Amino acid sequence: MSKNDASDSTSAPVPAGVPLGGLGTGCIELGRDARFRNLTINNNRTVESRIPLAPGAFFAVRAARGSNVATQILQPDSSIPFSDAGVAAAYTPKSELAWHGLYPTSRYQLKSEAFPLKVQWSGVAPVIPYDVAASTLPVILFSLDFKNPTEETYAISALFNWENLRGCTANDAPTQRGAIRRVGLEDLNELSFEIEDTGRAARVGLPIGLAFGFGEESVTNADGNYAVLGAGENTAISTMSWAMKEQDEVRALWRAFESEGRLRGTRSGHPEAHCGAVCCSANVAPGEKHRFVFALSWFCPRYEVDGKDQGNGYTNDHQNAVEVALYAVKHC
Repeated sequence: MSKNDASDSTSAPVPAGVPLGGLGTGCIELGRDARFRNLTINNNRTVESRIPLAPGAFFAVRAARGSNVATQILQPDSSIPFSDAGVAAAYTPKSELAWHGLYPTSRYQLKSEAFPLKVQWSGVAPVIPYDVAASTLPVILFSLDFKNPTEETYAISALFNWENLRGCTANDAPTQRGAIRRVGLEDLNELSFEIEDTGRAARVGLPIGLAFGFGEESVTNADGNYAVLGAGENTAISTMSWAMKEQDEVRALWRAFESEGRLRGTRSGHPEAHCGAVCCSANVAPGEKHRFVFALSWFCPRYEVDGKDQGNGYTNDHQNAVEVALYAVKHC
């Protein structure tokens, strides 16, 4: 175990936000700057051990009409060395982020004149009164809504990048955190499913995404595993794993997203390739809206206190993070 930038701590006061995550499962706070803060999802539930900041986590959006392309990272900054890789990534200053936090949701609106479409997004913990099964899921559901106020059709994309923080705490970050693999059709038993939307059955696209830290040992040990799945009606989903320290891979990620609005499905072979991105892409017609959904889930089979395994309640109903994410998207 060694110190690195996983904590990204400073002497400034720690910003707070809405704690998102199922009851008793740990949480991630999302506040004014839309960054992922004060993580306790690794069974690191003390003030001293929680991770102040997830350096590599971010959302980005893209809107393209012909050769006119606009991209935006939906937070003011990150620890990703875009500039060192020769990438001019467009961050969103706080003045262009409207935020409303009311537990268990954190809602945002992009107010940028440089982006041609209206964008709103939210993170929600599925805390539902009298529904214990939903309220104790180790998951956060994100929805990104595009509205096209123009008279032209736009190609739109939303990218969610997650940094694998398995085994990390505020002060320690292991180099080996488990592999990142693609979650595809072959991993799922159902090729499509129905969800209820105000009493009507709505067909949604098949979720697909990435699994972090999967393998026989990581499925059962205290560090557990993560998953990110994407979904949306008439939506194409692409993925990529990459290393934050490799400039070529940083460039490949952003250039694919910026130029094509999709990722190329590549898998990094770097031993410190801890980042994985899931990208949803579609078209939005004049005057129409389109929604993408992402599920971020975690799964720690063991919770050891004073050398004794206390367990986590969600392991009674689910087997791993992919299953949790699929269940959450199915019932979103």
